[in-house]
Amino acid sequence: MWRMALLVAGLVGNAHVDSADTALIVVGVPRLSPCNARGTSGNVTQWNVKQEGNGTTIFASAGSAQADELCLCPVRRALDTRNGETVGVVQSCETVNCRGGWQHFPGAGMLKAAADTGLSGYCLASTSVVWPIPVGRNYVVQLVVCTSPVPPVQMWTLHGGQLINTATSTCLDARSITPPIRPAFCCDNAAVKGLPFCQRVLGPSARAADLVGRLTVAELAGALSMSMPKQESPVGTTKLNQRVTAAFSRLAVPGSEFSEACHGILSGCLAGSAGSSGCPTSFPMPIALAASFNETLMSAVAERISIEGRALANGGVNGVTYFAPNINCFRDPRWGRGYETAGEDALLNARFGVRFVSGLQGDTPPYLRAAATCKHSLLYDVEQGRSRNSLNATQRDLTDYFLVPFEHCIKRTNVASIMCQYGAMEGIPSCANGKINNGVYRDQFNFSGYIVSDCDAVQDFSSFPPHPNQTQSAADGILGGLDVDCGMTYGALPDAIAEGLVPESAVRQSATRFYAQQIALGLLESTPFDEIGATAVDTPEHRQLAVDAAGQALVLLLNKPASADSFPASAPNALPLARSARLALIGPHVDSTVDLLGNYHGVNLQVLNQSIVDVARAEGLAFTATNGSGAGGTATAVANARAADVAVLFLGLTVADEGEGHDRSTLGLPQSQIDLALNVTSVQPYTVVVLINGGALSIEPLIVGANPAVAIIEAFYPGQGGARAILQALLGDRNTWGKLPYTVYPSAFIQRDVFNFDMVADGGLTYRHYDGKYGMPLFQFGHGLSYTAFSYAWAKPPTATIDISALASTAAGAGCFDCSRITFSATVTNREGDVGDAVILGFVTAPDGVRSLFDFSRVTVRRQASTIVTLAMDRGCTQAVSAVDDHGKRWMTPGAYMVEVGDIDAPTKHEFTVTGAAQQIDPTCRL
Repeated sequence: MWRMALLVAGLVGNAHVDSADTALIVVGVPRLSPCNARGTSGNVTQWNVKQEGNGTTIFASAGSAQADELCLCPVRRALDTRNGETVGVVQSCETVNCRGGWQHFPGAGMLKAAADTGLSGYCLASTSVVWPIPVGRNYVVQLVVCTSPVPPVQMWTLHGGQLINTATSTCLDARSITPPIRPAFCCDNAAVKGLPFCQRVLGPSARAADLVGRLTVAELAGALSMSMPKQESPVGTTKLNQRVTAAFSRLAVPGSEFSEACHGILSGCLAGSAGSSGCPTSFPMPIALAASFNETLMSAVAERISIEGRALANGGVNGVTYFAPNINCFRDPRWGRGYETAGEDALLNARFGVRFVSGLQGDTPPYLRAAATCKHSLLYDVEQGRSRNSLNATQRDLTDYFLVPFEHCIKRTNVASIMCQYGAMEGIPSCANGKINNGVYRDQFNFSGYIVSDCDAVQDFSSFPPHPNQTQSAADGILGGLDVDCGMTYGALPDAIAEGLVPESAVRQSATRFYAQQIALGLLESTPFDEIGATAVDTPEHRQLAVDAAGQALVLLLNKPASADSFPASAPNALPLARSARLALIGPHVDSTVDLLGNYHGVNLQVLNQSIVDVARAEGLAFTATNGSGAGGTATAVANARAADVAVLFLGLTVADEGEGHDRSTLGLPQSQIDLALNVTSVQPYTVVVLINGGALSIEPLIVGANPAVAIIEAFYPGQGGARAILQALLGDRNTWGKLPYTVYPSAFIQRDVFNFDMVADGGLTYRHYDGKYGMPLFQFGHGLSYTAFSYAWAKPPTATIDISALASTAAGAGCFDCSRITFSATVTNREGDVGDAVILGFVTAPDGVRSLFDFSRVTVRRQASTIVTLAMDRGCTQAVSAVDDHGKRWMTPGAYMVEVGDIDAPTKHEFTVTGAAQQIDPTCRL
């Protein structure tokens, strides 16, 4: 938690502003009880001490508030004692090895850090146990340089199973490490509480301006830079992507901490409790949430992530500023991080981004529950050479495609920040591109938050001349609109100011933008979210939402008719399967757990017993299981498949195949998996395939040929509830299918140059422009079947003619239009099958022949029932009755348009005409 970046020293139980060399004292003391004659203190739970060689392990016994024994472990890194940094974490003794961490300091009764901890020469001061924090969080204490003799007040004695302060004859109560003692907030401090930056009535921006005006130039550089201290998670793994800015003790201002929240909080865990692991929920990856085409679900997931994030932050596990969501369009299926996004369509990414930001940040002005970051601006969807790439796009594509999600993110939410990417556009680093950062985002889109770099991107300016040194890079970042450096290059800002490369006023403006958002988060004071506790993490409701979200994201790509009376299906088609079927569960994902989560996930204990095999066993199914690896595994798989009624192959990829830093080099499955699948289908004609992956998979061998699969499900990376949702769908207990959020190209598409960002050239990209140059798509964007047969008809005759003048919107500004006035109502009928979810997509084909998604909806329809769904074009006319010219200008465009709703293979259509003169849409229009 960012409050813990405060420096700690001096008097216990008080708070005051000290000199710059010491710090603000924010102290919450564990309960200390008088030691009785026997060396015990009433019913205080004892600290147990184990001697192993020269090492001392200190741990709380099982009688304390935690169910497990807890150890006080040293953090293995060098520290500056003046900064009062953390030196220990309270962790389960069963999951972390603390032995050898602490030693007796000869002749002093102190606890000395062992040499192998990196803390050689430092001792634990008894006055410094300051803020007890739940399991897995750094235990904030003060280190002192070991000297002999040592002042008595700093002595610990290990006696009678207790940790005793010899100067005061008090013992440390092990139970008191459990409840967090609320630290003093900055603005509770008498020395600063009367200053303007502590006056809530002024609002975040005015308060930030006052605070920034009090910072020195050196402090400004620290405020706008991030370090990455190595921290340990509850299971002993390094916390990734935890970045912190500097704290300023003379003003009692803490640092800010940054983390990730792509589909759950990237963090460790709180102390577990009855019914909760204390670990953050891992929901499906964004590509899966996009496949649900359910905006309500997107909002619900983001809101739960944010609530858990606050609970974890209140417990000291992480901060509440998140580098999420990723709203880059999934332009090319090779991109390793494409599954962090909402797919290939710009409007779908925009709608996802709006819902995710709103869900994270909440609606309690002036406070934010969390700070969201829409990333990565701009032209980022290639990992290969990402810090050196200088990419180009046409002006048309910038406005029509790449900028659309960012425009919606900025105009339709109060997003706290935008992140710029590593590479460059037309030779100018994205993080120094004033044309985009200032000219478009701030001047046209009216962005009021701060812009933050991807981590260490400013350092990489050296790849793009002229940036001879870090001083020039720091200056160009500020001048190009970059406010905060996720890195340390902005440490050179004082030199840049001194050399006249950047005005100090510009640096202060950046800091003001940043602190306005951090004040809204509660950096300086209490907020309505401070009472969110550990019971809000890993709740039964969140677990069920994870299952439901995974279920709504599954896409039924193929479901052939059952070809024999003996086929063990419970319907005319291959799926759903009968519960009585004997199953052969085969493939590398048959026993996957963590691999179901995708990337950017926190510590997750729920998924560890939620593999396909685990769930099948819990469901009481008759099955055999093998991952089919190696020659022996293939032989077993073939034998199992031959003996079963149905073989179910769980194939796909992992983050080792596609992820940050590495793109895919092929579009298909690994050859070993193809070989396994063909061996199985050769002996078992009733083979179902479930795909676990992020990017689209070209799976021609499973679709065509002598022995194709009879059914195929795309599951993406479904999160901790994925296995349960998949089994429910296979058995027909769930009929909540989604639709593809991207095009599945043929394998030959790999021939297209991945660096060609022209959306129309060389066969085109995405469903809007691809012309089949490399072969017809295996599955189209929006494809997806169901166990239910739905029909669609117009609920009322759609409008035949619309004049552009009727769409003018003075409320949105001059030169603005509101295309949401164009609506289409369709009746959706469940003709055949049980209750099921219908995903209704609305497409419009413009006069130039480009077909675009304009709206979508999702409804549950009971057997033989009907419901009416109304789709509306985008309020800002994106992908509606507008077109973008070669100069990047968007125009309301007259002509004949075709609307399609329903089944993409046999849609219900309507043609209408837009009349009037073409009119340019002002890019500053509000959405």
